[in-house]
Amino acid sequence: MVNKDLTFRRLHMTDQPAYQALIHSAYGSIDQSVISFEAASESQADNIHWLETVPTFGLFNEDGDLVSGVSLRYPWGPEPGPKPYPHIGRLATHADFKGHGYARITFDYIEDYLRDELKCPVVTLGTADQLPWLVAMYERWGFVEFARKRLGNKKHITVYLQKNLI
Repeated sequence: MVNKDLTFRRLHMTDQPAYQALIHSAYGSIDQSVISFEAASESQADNIHWLETVPTFGLFNEDGDLVSGVSLRYPWGPEPGPKPYPHIGRLATHADFKGHGYARITFDYIEDYLRDELKCPVVTLGTADQLPWLVAMYERWGFVEFARKRLGNKKHITVYLQKNLI
């Protein structure tokens, strides 16, 4: 997909170094003492494994820079979400490109893909309760909270939200 000099497409293994840099940049400022988010410091091997097993998409600017990314965790895949619908994971924008609305553009593309191509009626996502501004942002985007849960040995409570797509 292309829009105003931006390109949205599924990431390939050749994109792995840029994707790992994006994830580390976007999540590197998370306080790991209160929020457990392994992707913030994942190894190259773990990042490669993620790209090999979880469909991940990227938004590229006119210079070819990977500015934002998003993953889709399917119910039948290795990283299912809390409901039998696709679950958005790792919606992130590289710190060098924040403030341009790239996360919203990336979300709009993935929402269109889920609704129009996959015919999904619902999508879910989760975020840490210590990030209330993200919960508020997702609510502005049409999501509704449906659960809060501490997962395994995580330090934070996950806030689950869903959005009806049809």
